Amino acid sequence: MRSGLANDRTLLNLEIWHSSGESANHKNLAQSTVSAKGIWPHLYSCVAVPQFALNFYSPVVADQLRTGRKTATIRLGDKSPKYKKGMIVTVLVGTRYGAREKIFDAVIDKVEVKSLGELSPREIEHDNPEIRRVDELARWLGQLYNREVTESDQITVIRFSQIIGTMF
Repeated sequence: MRSGLANDRTLLNLEIWHSSGESANHKNLAQSTVSAKGIWPHLYSCVAVPQFALNFYSPVVADQLRTGRKTATIRLGDKSPKYKKGMIVTVLVGTRYGAREKIFDAVIDKVEVKSLGELSPREIEHDNPEIRRVDELARWLGQLYNREVTESDQITVIRFSQIIGTMF
């Protein structure tokens, strides 16, 4: 198979939306080969959608995200199998099992797994501009995860950048 934009058959990661706005096909088409000539342009359009999200539960975080003061998240445990460099994610804020507000789409710049004690003050600041020390972050994560968190606990630092403008 030839490659390039001139090809009429392309490997696409997309969801097909009917012109009424309802999803015409809920099946994940990530590994499907779709004929561009086979989609009626007056009835259907192709929209690529992020398949992962970074969820934040505190409304305080929404303002930090919007102003660019929060450019990372520190998660307890190894999240590297789920989040990869270059991945497009939707950044959301809202309560668990409740309505969430989309803040922006982002690209993951870096995913690093280490112990909490190995974090630098700068890495902590990218996650929470109000915290600089590991012991403060351990208390904060303990409240979020509802358990004791120590400097030896494994964490994942996920750095991300906002995607400006309309991506799709």
